[in-house]
Amino acid sequence: MAPALAIALLVLGADLVLSLPVLFAPLPDGPPVGIGVGVSLLLLGAILGIEPRAHEGYLPQERARRAARRPLLGVGIAAAAALLLALVMIVGRLFTTGWAFSLMTFANTLISAPLLAVVLASAARRERSWYVFSTAVVAALAIGALADNTLGPQFAAPISVARGFVYLPFLFAALGLMVSRSFVRSMPLSFRRTDWLVYSVRALELSALMHSAAVLWHLMGALAATSVPRPGGPVLHLVDAAVCACFVLVSVFGRTAPLSRPAVSARASGVVASLVLVVVGFLDVIVSSIATASGAGLTTGGVALVLGIATALMLTVPAPVRDEFGAPDITRMFADFRARDNGRASLLDLVPDVTEATAERKTFPGR
Repeated sequence: MAPALAIALLVLGADLVLSLPVLFAPLPDGPPVGIGVGVSLLLLGAILGIEPRAHEGYLPQERARRAARRPLLGVGIAAAAALLLALVMIVGRLFTTGWAFSLMTFANTLISAPLLAVVLASAARRERSWYVFSTAVVAALAIGALADNTLGPQFAAPISVARGFVYLPFLFAALGLMVSRSFVRSMPLSFRRTDWLVYSVRALELSALMHSAAVLWHLMGALAATSVPRPGGPVLHLVDAAVCACFVLVSVFGRTAPLSRPAVSARASGVVASLVLVVVGFLDVIVSSIATASGAGLTTGGVALVLGIATALMLTVPAPVRDEFGAPDITRMFADFRARDNGRASLLDLVPDVTEATAERKTFPGR
């Protein structure tokens, strides 16, 4: 897999080197090289397949953590450097290309940077629920990236350092490292039935975060549409901003209910909030896709649609904890969920340290 990794890194480096001379120049007809979704998927596949055989066996805790932390730290530093370079380019293009281009490029950065920050922060902090949920989210994006040519989602559009924040390779590289053997073996992974409620809360938190960024994106899009004609015009952006603000309020309401309300009303409130996300998100996808005449409208209400379906399923399909008579006990399930972190030791603390045993040089029996 080393050639695949080298090719992906070579494309990233070539785009960076060729973009530097035109970083402040008037906007070219196209990116110097362009980093499409194929490069990101190639990078993901190379990272997944290049892990050495030395990681096949058991890795002691500290060594596994160091082995997984160093590459993730490198990905985070590279993503921060790319973000800084993109901000410098945005300021420079104010004077050479126009404020509308810089405004929309900054708006796109506001969408991609929080998602990348959530994924990298969950891996760095090793918070179990965020780690599992963010890994599932990025895996879904990777699957959606395979349909790029058909649907044309905005997150997978070819981009260049000379035109915006290149975040997709870093996102997929982080996914490859987070599902590697060395990283997974250093995570205190366990699953309980109440974790469905934990992941429901995480889904609503992510919905509130991303739709808050989407509100700012649509407001900037409406402002830019007054100068440069855009599909749908400023009116569609303002309508979508109001819809995304509704998504934020519904997500915050659904997230607060499981943490504070009585068990039965808490689950009912979460299900109602999820259904609102599904219905309004589905309508928003249709309206935006028709108004823009492209599949880019999938990213407008598609996030609410997908997260709403996932949250509704997690709140309704898994059976609640049962009492001593075998009957479903929703109250007990929510009580266990709210007290899940009280006095519970990490599973890693129960794993013995076998560093000395693995460092010993053992001879073959009979010699």
